[in-house]
Amino acid sequence: MSPDLDALVAKARDSATPFCQLLELSNSSNTNVLEALLDNPNICLEIGGVLNTDVILKLAIMFPEKVEVLPIFQIYSVIEPRDEMVFVVARVIEKTSDVGLITQLFVRYKEFSRVRQSVARNVSTPAKILQVLADPEQEPDWFVREEVASNTGTPVDVLRNMGDISIEPSYRVRHNVVKNKNAPDDLILSIYNRSAEDPDVLIASKNELLFRKLI
Repeated sequence: MSPDLDALVAKARDSATPFCQLLELSNSSNTNVLEALLDNPNICLEIGGVLNTDVILKLAIMFPEKVEVLPIFQIYSVIEPRDEMVFVVARVIEKTSDVGLITQLFVRYKEFSRVRQSVARNVSTPAKILQVLADPEQEPDWFVREEVASNTGTPVDVLRNMGDISIEPSYRVRHNVVKNKNAPDDLILSIYNRSAEDPDVLIASKNELLFRKLI
């Protein structure tokens, strides 16, 4: 590294660096500088009773698996959870393979649709949580349910319910069930036969049946 870059990396890592300068460093396009920020214990700062998460959020977007194990993340999302961490949590929970962490963060942050959406996307999410997020009576947001429908980790019995027009009112969700590679042939055929009033679902299910050489 060049001397100038070495200085920036050292500054990013230094716990004495003012938070305003950490914010500036978090806008760097250099991976070495951004990774150095991960070593700084002050990437979250409480200002006027509000936790500023701008720096750690940028790092969570770039390095979710590394942010997941940071003590500062564990403190403010698990030990003493703060609502200000919701977008950071969403980024981490979407990529983690830690089932226990997914469950713990879901329980704490399930009131936030952005977190539920990330949980719904993760193939490591436990089936019992996916089942909750797939149920229109328990999960009001179709954009969360459609992520469950696309998730290749979603159990087939859950996909069957999501593909049933008498249970799932959103055509967007049923459309994603059709596109899920784990949806069984008979489910695709059933959706096709019951989608006369949903052109998008009808076309998608027909194309899937053709792809599978079932019609």
